[in-house]
Amino acid sequence: MKKYFYFIVEGVHDSAALGRYLKRKNISLIRKIEQVDLFWERIIPKSFPFNGDLLKRMPVPMFYSNEQYSIAIQTAGGDSGIVKAFDSLLNLDYEHLTGVALFCDADTKPAEQCFNDLISRMLNEVDEEYHSIFKEAVFGEVTLGSPSFGVYIFPNNECEGTLENLLLEGGEIVYSDLMASAKEYVKRISLDYRQKHWSISSEPKVLFGVMANALKPGKANQVSIQDNQWISEETITTNSQSRLNDFLEQLLN
Repeated sequence: MKKYFYFIVEGVHDSAALGRYLKRKNISLIRKIEQVDLFWERIIPKSFPFNGDLLKRMPVPMFYSNEQYSIAIQTAGGDSGIVKAFDSLLNLDYEHLTGVALFCDADTKPAEQCFNDLISRMLNEVDEEYHSIFKEAVFGEVTLGSPSFGVYIFPNNECEGTLENLLLEGGEIVYSDLMASAKEYVKRISLDYRQKHWSISSEPKVLFGVMANALKPGKANQVSIQDNQWISEETITTNSQSRLNDFLEQLLN
């Protein structure tokens, strides 16, 4: 019997990174709508533009599947959208889900604080019907249930930071020469730009963007995450990547 999982992530970079992990497990990205399992039919928008907004991205999850698993990864459009994205469960027979997981950045807070803040918001804002899914959630763990539930805070369920910190750990291994050059470039960027436009967590994002553009000139960062070796057999043993891999192993198995 196929296992169904629903992942909610902040943005398309997170979705692409999780896709690399699923690819390692021979769970493939679905591109054709006719290949999507009928279980997910009610969360695929049927008309364009969505809510009348021509510029808004259609909120279509990315779907991954093989004979054993069917996984939908819903992009929430930022940290503030994660709780709202939980409403999509209204359109599913969620009692048939094997697992639900949320993924977001720690940014400048300890991961456990981010976890506690997220669960608190969900208890206050999510329909009470769903509270049984996450009310027993434990930081850093996958709680078993129907469905199972877990929260992973990038980069490693412990430290401050973002997904880019996790990716750069891999970059240190597979693109060490490029990283050395990119670090020198970023170091020389004027304080005028840093002080006006950068937040505390911006430097890893800038460094990743410089390297990604060298690897995939003119392409979006998520394309580099999908196509290059930021997450690969060579990098999976790094601290943050091994922790994410362990979390997904617990969730899927």
